[in-house]
Amino acid sequence: MQQDWIWGLVGGGLIGTAAAIYLLINGRIMGASGILGGLVDGSGRSSWAERLAFIGGVVLIPIVLVPIYTEVDTHISQNLAVVIGGGLLVGIGSRLANGCTSGHGVCGISRFSLRGIVATVFYLMAGGISVLLFKHILGGDLMRALFAFIAGGTFGAGLLVSGMTDTTKVQGWLDVFGDWDPTLAFVLGGAILPMAIAWRIAEGRKPKLGGEFPAPPEPKIGHNLVVGSLIFGAGWGLAGLCPGPALASLSYGGLGGLVFLVAMMAGMWAAPPVRGWVNAIAGSS
Repeated sequence: MQQDWIWGLVGGGLIGTAAAIYLLINGRIMGASGILGGLVDGSGRSSWAERLAFIGGVVLIPIVLVPIYTEVDTHISQNLAVVIGGGLLVGIGSRLANGCTSGHGVCGISRFSLRGIVATVFYLMAGGISVLLFKHILGGDLMRALFAFIAGGTFGAGLLVSGMTDTTKVQGWLDVFGDWDPTLAFVLGGAILPMAIAWRIAEGRKPKLGGEFPAPPEPKIGHNLVVGSLIFGAGWGLAGLCPGPALASLSYGGLGGLVFLVAMMAGMWAAPPVRGWVNAIAGSS
């Protein structure tokens, strides 16, 4: 570990020397994404032999050198979602930006190219955020995050399509003494059916990504359940929004939708002391 910086400097010197050879002899920029990408999309068809020769060198020389080192490993993730997602993002990004670490980073910065400097700053920034998000915040469990995103997206689509984000439909369903709109009754029925099937499937099994399914709730009907439901219902009828639709309509709900979301979050923050007051009142009665 103490000699890593030495090998890093030596390896960097070799990379820079390779770029210099390719520039001074062949007259080309040594950008790995451009060389490989030109073969993939056909834009480098006229120089295919040169590109293949370069790729051959990149692949074959390490094969010769690997036996010299006792511990050589990419330590790449065993999570296929991470590998496939990362590969797609690198492939698309490097072609859109017309370069990667070698083209923009090595060849660009060395000639004080503004494009190379900007690209390097942005991919280092995005790379750091990606590592922070998927290694530290999400704990590296991208599959859970992936399926959470899929579930959230499907939920949002259902809320939009069903009319749950339309406050007039919600209030119309709750207006049993006026012009009642039964639409959301069908929404509730349509939503309960697949979830009822899911609960049956879950019996005696474990989630696909590990862990345990939620235990059945206690049958006890407590004062917090009753009071909380009454307060929630009053607010739902008043504004016509609840948490899911408030989030789903955030992009088109305007200032009113944003104000509702902020107020709702403030209510969530204030809920613990309110629970304490309710418990105290219930305990004294």
